[in-house]
Amino acid sequence: MLKWRVEDLAEILKVADKYEVNSLKAACADLLARQICFNNFEEILLLAHMHKAAGLKQACCQFMKHSAQRVVCKPEWEELQKSWPDLTSEVLTQVIRRSKKSS
Repeated sequence: MLKWRVEDLAEILKVADKYEVNSLKAACADLLARQICFNNFEEILLLAHMHKAAGLKQACCQFMKHSAQRVVCKPEWEELQKSWPDLTSEVLTQVIRRSKKSS
């Protein structure tokens, strides 16, 4: 099975969004959601936000729900908070709401 690099999928998603090729955008978002990890979380979250990929953003929130304690200690997260405070607030709010629902 072909393994796509996150960087390549991100570029394809950007082009698909620009030219409104929604099926390609959704396919890229789906593949990116499967590759979210500790090392690329912030990059994928910002990509999802900037290109209005709601499903991908939800996948990022799900990842954050299980990894929040580690993620919030990263310098990349702190930088994202400074540059995109509304986005990080939205993610943390969703994580807290999901945690309350499952408890």
